[in-house]
Amino acid sequence: MHNVSEGEILQLPKLALVSLAARCARLEARELSEQSIVMMMWGTSVLDDGVMAIARAANGQEINAAAICDKIEKFRLRVSKTAYESGQTGDPDSPIHAALADFAEKLEAIVRAINGGDVNEVSSSVSAIVARVHRRNAIRVRQDFDRLLAATKAEGWTGETPVPPDFFDRVTDDSDSLDFGGLSLTLSFPNDATDEEMDDLCLEWIHALNNAYREEGGAGFTIDDLIIECEKPVPVGGPK
Repeated sequence: MHNVSEGEILQLPKLALVSLAARCARLEARELSEQSIVMMMWGTSVLDDGVMAIARAANGQEINAAAICDKIEKFRLRVSKTAYESGQTGDPDSPIHAALADFAEKLEAIVRAINGGDVNEVSSSVSAIVARVHRRNAIRVRQDFDRLLAATKAEGWTGETPVPPDFFDRVTDDSDSLDFGGLSLTLSFPNDATDEEMDDLCLEWIHALNNAYREEGGAGFTIDDLIIECEKPVPVGGPK
């Protein structure tokens, strides 16, 4: 499954483009919020407002682009300053701050392009955010794009056709969503391991698997339930 190219993105009408941008921006905002304390302290409400505004625009609603861009711009300048200062001191979080500033810049560009109404500007700004999100969510982006393109052709969408708010939540018989089923893990711990140590090790395993899946283009695992099927003491070094 190859990444969605800029040429493919040009096939979507304007509001479908905006809808794809909202989906990608939401994914990226979620990723950054998990990595950056700066995002949690300063940016969550600002960038969420930007993402929601893009989603409303895709539904054909009017947005206050100037006010939204002003808030994003102030946040971008603040986090850019933090990225520069942390880079000067060798702070390991500096790349995350820089990524956050870059995301804010791209988010603002999308809102400004929507407000301007030029489909080429919208396409260019959407392509930039799609390229960012591909690194960790290639499968999800491809699925979203394919669904939008199919609906565009089947229903004859134009540049001003609103994308229904529940478009991506619809379940159809020919849904191409991926289902990898359940994953069962069997872990063994030393006899002297505490409950806290076992919990930490389980979380490390889940985190490592999740990261590996994302690196291959997946959207991440969802833990629906945790069941302890068997507690059987095993000597250190394995069974005799």
